[in-house]
Amino acid sequence: MPDAAPDARSIWLNGQAHPWTSGLTLAGLLTQAGLRADQGASARNGEFVPRGQRAQTKLEPGDQITLFDAIAGG
Repeated sequence: MPDAAPDARSIWLNGQAHPWTSGLTLAGLLTQAGLRADQGASARNGEFVPRGQRAQTKLEPGDQITLFDAIAGG
């Protein structure tokens, strides 16, 4: 569905528009996009979302979701 034309009811996942539906969670979005909801790190509108909170994190139209590999080090 990322090929759908973005509108005011889209969610952005790593820069690609996905349709928003009422009640959509971060875990649901990842599943719809064919991704594993328990993989990598995620942020919603620039704020980190722990894996354990993805199923409870409801999305709103216009939200910007970023998935990335967590890097540890120092």
